[in-house]
Amino acid sequence: MFATGDTLVITDGGSTSATVTITVDTVTTATNASEETKVVNADDFDSKTFVSGGASFIARYAGALGNSILVSMWHQGTFTDWKETINGTESDFSALFDRAPNTSANVLARNSNEDVNDEIHIVVVDTDGKISGNAGTILEKYDALSLCTDAKDAQGNSNYYKDVLRRDSQYIYGTGAWANVTSDASWSSNSASSGTTFASVSTGYSVQLANGVDQSADGNTYANRTAAGKGYNLFDDVDTSDISLLLTGVDESSSSDQTAQLAEALIVIAGNRKDCVVTMSPNSGAVIGSGGFGLANDVKNGGVWVKIPQTGSVVISDDEEGPAQNYSDQ
Repeated sequence: MFATGDTLVITDGGSTSATVTITVDTVTTATNASEETKVVNADDFDSKTFVSGGASFIARYAGALGNSILVSMWHQGTFTDWKETINGTESDFSALFDRAPNTSANVLARNSNEDVNDEIHIVVVDTDGKISGNAGTILEKYDALSLCTDAKDAQGNSNYYKDVLRRDSQYIYGTGAWANVTSDASWSSNSASSGTTFASVSTGYSVQLANGVDQSADGNTYANRTAAGKGYNLFDDVDTSDISLLLTGVDESSSSDQTAQLAEALIVIAGNRKDCVVTMSPNSGAVIGSGGFGLANDVKNGGVWVKIPQTGSVVISDDEEGPAQNYSDQ
């Protein structure tokens, strides 16, 4: 067994010049580049250690919607050069800010007033319009965030860019991995009092997020949405989740029986919580006279919920109008 810092010398017995020296080091388990693209929730993000060569920014929620996001960052250089062409239109990101990044006041106060260029600006853009409805919409902007891990803002809150995005952004996380931006070691975990100057990145860095994949259609089924510890069962505990409405939606298996079972499962959750309401709606294909979506509590058989048919009659008077396929005139 070897400990960190031990040195191993491997020599070729046939040639003393063929010698290799290996220093034993500690390896920390970390997510690889492909795993970094999926973050289930904030707790999942907090539990991950991101590899240095991985993505600098990732979408806050897993799925294809995040592929619409572009993240642009500015550090140093001619500030007015910070422009990005999106869908054929040039956007001047520098115009969104009052000044270029420099050294934050908090860091200056803690490092004997030495300029270290710890500030960066960040812009988050909806390039395809899938989030906002308008392509090229600026979703968020962040002014003078710090690269120093312990930097504070004027209110005493963390101003470290990774912490700010984790706390305030609705769309992205910062991973702390900067290999795609610069290979300089100064960008890795420096404190405000270290006095280390962050190596200048004199051009803007922009990245279009990619590789987000939605769950296949069969993921939205009764079985998956009511599995233990997943789906609606995440709302079982009234002390850990604050909700007012439980929406049933439609079971992707196209089974009316499973749609009814899903509604029943939500009614049980709401009954246990006693602080929310279940909303149910007829299936879009339900018509009067056929087996549609309806539930009733069968008290005589133990209070189970049973499906009831959507039966009834419609009286159509003279000169009535209605859209096609909504009724049959027989």
